[in-house]
Amino acid sequence: MVLRITERAQRALDELHPKHREQVMRRIRQLAAAQRPPLTKIRHDRGELLSYRAGEYRIYLTWDEQTLQIEDIRKRNDAYR
Repeated sequence: MVLRITERAQRALDELHPKHREQVMRRIRQLAAAQRPPLTKIRHDRGELLSYRAGEYRIYLTWDEQTLQIEDIRKRNDAYR
């Protein structure tokens, strides 16, 4: 499985408090290792986007058999606006 992180997601990770950054990175590693993780489909103007919970944060991603691409990371309160 190839893990890709977009520039937008990387900027979001860099802005997080170290404790939250580690929490999100732990969840990303779990995602990469999982066969069928519990992902939530959400509507998005760029097609099918998936969401994964990481405590107070949401990880937005695209997933196929070979690639896991992290599109964005947002705080839960801001994610649904």
